[in-house]
Amino acid sequence: VAFCRASSEITVADDSGIEVAALGWAPGARSARFTSDDGLGGPDLLLARLAGREDRRARMICWLALAEPGPARTDATTVELFAGVVEGTVALERRGVGGFGYDPVFELPDGRTTAELPEAEKDALSHRGRAVRAAMPRLRELLSAHARMPATAEDA
Repeated sequence: VAFCRASSEITVADDSGIEVAALGWAPGARSARFTSDDGLGGPDLLLARLAGREDRRARMICWLALAEPGPARTDATTVELFAGVVEGTVALERRGVGGFGYDPVFELPDGRTTAELPEAEKDALSHRGRAVRAAMPRLRELLSAHARMPATAEDA
């Protein structure tokens, strides 16, 4: 919102993470900073925290925020949120060599981790891709309207 207000431009931001039922749907947006005092982090910490647990339900989620500036010289800003979600579970161990982050431990309903998917298939079902696809109609509408507006009062 701050960048949108300062620039008077349409602004897009996102955050993504893994949410795990057995951890109260954490770490979520804190996934990149999910570490323990002994230095264990990310997928390895997740596997350790879920050791022996039956409930391994998880989801990869992306929230995309689309901010539209209000009239000149106002703080009015409209923010719309779009979500992309992929449901799955946390695998019992790391599998696969593709992807990054939690991909080796995020297991899809078909039994494969996202690190085991070909890149094109992973991209097609990505939580980030789903959020972007959800936002695209509104973003196109805003960009089209924005392109028709004069840049400054002198241009009007």
